[in-house]
Amino acid sequence: MINRDFKKCTEQLVKRGEYLLDLDFVERWNQELVEMNKNKVGALFKFPNSLIQLQAVWHGKSIPYRMIEGMTVRLVEMSELPDYNDYTTVDRRVNKMSIKMK
Repeated sequence: MINRDFKKCTEQLVKRGEYLLDLDFVERWNQELVEMNKNKVGALFKFPNSLIQLQAVWHGKSIPYRMIEGMTVRLVEMSELPDYNDYTTVDRRVNKMSIKMK
């Protein structure tokens, strides 16, 4: 039986996903959250749909969710994004969306 350090594997997969890109939607981050959370019952959204849509595109390009987390973490470190979501949140939100790609 092979012993695997799943925490280390997860960290390596997340780290592998770090890279740069321009993000136009960040300027509207807070405004979008205010609109999304208006009259919402239950826990408020912390991440705008525009971020989740970008992450859905990445996933549609066969990028795993842990790598998407790594990419998002790197953008926060570069001060491009205010916050990042973990791979389970990305997975949950992406799978709730109905997105049609051309």
